[in-house]
Amino acid sequence: MGRIDAPPCGSFLNCRDHYARLYRLYESVWGPYFHYGIYRTPQDTAQSAQENTINIMLAELNISKGSKLLDIGCGNGRTSSYILNNYKARVTGIDFVPQLVAHAGSTAITQKEGTLDFLVGAAENMPFESCSFDCAISNEVLCHVSDKKKVFSEVARVLRPGGMFVFSDLYEISHSGRLNEFHKKLSHVQPMALLGELIRAISEGSLRLIKTMDYSSQLRLNYLKTNESLLANREKILVEYGSDLLEYVASVISTGSDRSLISELGWGIFVCSLRT
Repeated sequence: MGRIDAPPCGSFLNCRDHYARLYRLYESVWGPYFHYGIYRTPQDTAQSAQENTINIMLAELNISKGSKLLDIGCGNGRTSSYILNNYKARVTGIDFVPQLVAHAGSTAITQKEGTLDFLVGAAENMPFESCSFDCAISNEVLCHVSDKKKVFSEVARVLRPGGMFVFSDLYEISHSGRLNEFHKKLSHVQPMALLGELIRAISEGSLRLIKTMDYSSQLRLNYLKTNESLLANREKILVEYGSDLLEYVASVISTGSDRSLISELGWGIFVCSLRT
């Protein structure tokens, strides 16, 4: 792969541009799923920690062979593939970054049982008929979306009666402004929602929040582990991506590793059901 030319740090046009340019770098530094992981033992790798997160989330869903599951903001498709491989479900992944959807489709592994499809589309306006899915999952997507109520409304629309939605997401502890540059570099919505605002956005629609799990204490560890990966792959990243992107990612990781700054950010898993 040739070297990627990128704009100066922090000057990506929007979230779509951000991930279109950086997804391969995130895969090599952050881990195969490039979402936050839950480290349970010193032996956990980025991949095993990220799979811990997925397994905790999937345990809240009643997935059986042939279940129709929607992965909202599927990114590189690794979570969707993981679900197919372990549950033999009929999985559909949707993401609004065409490059990611193409990449997901090119790396997907075909199984004898279950199906896996990837589509381009936005969480706020999903290209599906109503009552299309038994359950849905999403990892750190809503922190990039301004109209969260619209997303929750769309999730409720595409779920079948009795359907469940589990998602992980970031939220701010307070609107101090200390993380504004961090949010800008990661294409997060500013200001990021407070926990209470996120919960209200759920409860004001057709979804019912039935469980929350707080894993905020895992955030700094994720960035420390990512920094180890960055240092180990520094020369390769410099050659493939250039000094601007190396500096860009290093600055994000530095903020995430700062105990006083990252303590202003929360991360949790939210389990919702469709109201009857």
